[in-house]
Amino acid sequence: MIKGAIDLLENGRVGGWIYSEAVDLEGQHVLAFVGRHCVGSGVVGIFRQDLFDAGLGNGRCGFSFDADVSEGGGDALVIRLEDSDLSLLQVNSKVSKL
Repeated sequence: MIKGAIDLLENGRVGGWIYSEAVDLEGQHVLAFVGRHCVGSGVVGIFRQDLFDAGLGNGRCGFSFDADVSEGGGDALVIRLEDSDLSLLQVNSKVSKL
């Protein structure tokens, strides 16, 4: 199972985490989309003490990167694991409301 969340969308910065028990995702790329437009990308691997304390591997599940969400048009922010069907959705919010 893969778990994750988007927990930051502020001042042109996107952050969150993604974790899999079966596969080490450290070093994998994530892409940020608003609608069909890729607005930024980053790499999984930032250490987060909260994730380590929660038992999520070595805690290096975080990501943070710049993203141009200014053209959101009300679409939700989606983070996709590159070369995968996995997506994280910014729950209950649209880019224009953030």
